[in-house]
Amino acid sequence: MTNIDLARYEVQKKNMLIAYLLWWFLGLFGVHRFYMNQPKALLMLIVGIITFLTLFIGIGVILFIPLWIWWFVDAFFLHKWVTKYNLSLLDTYTQRESKV
Repeated sequence: MTNIDLARYEVQKKNMLIAYLLWWFLGLFGVHRFYMNQPKALLMLIVGIITFLTLFIGIGVILFIPLWIWWFVDAFFLHKWVTKYNLSLLDTYTQRESKV
């Protein structure tokens, strides 16, 4: 891998600490899913917004429980997503080098 490829990889790779900070502070809105380009990020954002807007009338309490479970389960998948993304990115740069 050339220095340019290594620099591109460093810029494009996902940071585990950033992913977990986004999950912790903004995870109920799915921001960590947007960072990782995961499916259903928009769905989690919409459910999170609806939950917090309707929390005071009681409907949000019902929606908050599955949203919290979804947020909690994502904590276990987040490490896998970051690792898989970074390895696939590294693989694309190493494959490009072997083709040359």
